[in-house]
Amino acid sequence: MAQEPKPEPAPAPKPAAKPAPSATVAIRTPAKDMSGSYRIQISSLRSEKAVRDGWARLSKRHSDLLGDLSLNIERKDLGGGKGTYYRMQAGPLASRSAANSLCTRLKQRKLGCIVVRP
Repeated sequence: MAQEPKPEPAPAPKPAAKPAPSATVAIRTPAKDMSGSYRIQISSLRSEKAVRDGWARLSKRHSDLLGDLSLNIERKDLGGGKGTYYRMQAGPLASRSAANSLCTRLKQRKLGCIVVRP
């Protein structure tokens, strides 16, 4: 009697392709929804830990200005061998005017600051 051929095993699923590096990726969803609102960017550092540590110091030292804001970290791959940086952003701020005012006050304290549009 002839043996029936054994069925071939199903092919292994192909691994999902790695997504192309995104220009900007939010690392952590902030406690407050920042979509559609202005933010300020205080620094851009080489590691997420450096951003978190820096925010802890700055938000404590300047609690009168930053105390009500949430930290937002954006990962930015600069490409061209420049590496990845993590942007320290705070918000939400209701308007461009409010963000500009806050940046002006931070600059008076010798802190860098730029307004980030929604």
